[in-house]
Amino acid sequence: MPRNARRRWLVFVVAAGCSFDASYRSGQTTCSDGQCPSGLVCSAAHVCVTPGEDASLGSDAGSGVGSDAHVAALTCADPGALASGVASMGTTVGRDNTVAASCAGGIMNGPDAVYAIAITASQSLQVTLAGSASLSAYVVATCESNPTCIDNMAAAANGSPITASPGSAGTYYVVVDSLLAAGSGTYTLTVTTE
Repeated sequence: MPRNARRRWLVFVVAAGCSFDASYRSGQTTCSDGQCPSGLVCSAAHVCVTPGEDASLGSDAGSGVGSDAHVAALTCADPGALASGVASMGTTVGRDNTVAASCAGGIMNGPDAVYAIAITASQSLQVTLAGSASLSAYVVATCESNPTCIDNMAAAANGSPITASPGSAGTYYVVVDSLLAAGSGTYTLTVTTE
């Protein structure tokens, strides 16, 4: 290969039941097949992003989230960031049950993914969840031991949105979870402040 020739790197990763193809040429990981490395999701622009990140901003557009940025663990200690009205895609497959909230008459015992969003005192949160049938999404004020869902309701996957009204300003947690200990799957979570 001549010294001045451009090099193009394509990476193919194959593991038991999991694969993705990626191009790192632009400084971003692309996902033409819809698959991304662990902790990232494939955006509509076919770029692997942190859940909640807007792929159209690019890694050098001043978004504060670049291709080498921290990927949230989606736990209470390290929640994913939510932006109002921006869909976050992910999965609870292979995750742990870190939040066991009392919600809608049951205890959420499934593997979960935790996100955070800040609101003002007058705002409420509209939560919409699409994805695997066993999943639900709910809002809690704290992730500490045995939290209770705000307004005691959860948005069922592919069901009607819920509106949680915390009543005071602060950071709230939106958790994708399941009543079933083995209930897990893929999801698209959209939280809108009202």
